[in-house]
Amino acid sequence: MPDNNEELARSYFEQLINESRLDLAEEILASDFTFHFPGRPEPVRGPDGFRQLTAGHTNAFPDRRFTIEQTLTMGDWAVVRWTQRATQSGTYLGYPPTGKPVTITGLSLFRIADGKIAEHWVEGDYLSILRQIGALTPPT
Repeated sequence: MPDNNEELARSYFEQLINESRLDLAEEILASDFTFHFPGRPEPVRGPDGFRQLTAGHTNAFPDRRFTIEQTLTMGDWAVVRWTQRATQSGTYLGYPPTGKPVTITGLSLFRIADGKIAEHWVEGDYLSILRQIGALTPPT
């Protein structure tokens, strides 16, 4: 049976991202939410920062869907192993739309405080997105 932290982590993916229910950000994310995203020199901060980051990814991959493969919770922490599937229908990191499908896997570590997600660290195979859309080619 899922505990509250597992339900909160699932809501992050299922409601905020898959259903694009960004109106729920204040219910799910703490006001001082901090999102540590690979390759960004500074974390994304607050529900509004999350909305801005999410908008960029949604514009590039409007059909993106996260599948939760596994969850683990302990105390104030939740870990989610996920698979993301999408089609590049918009510009991504300056690369024009290709219409190519992409699939990546990753892990998210959430710190929960006072019933909301306070911090999120994500590790995903984001480099493979560039390979899958043809922006990077393997060496010959």
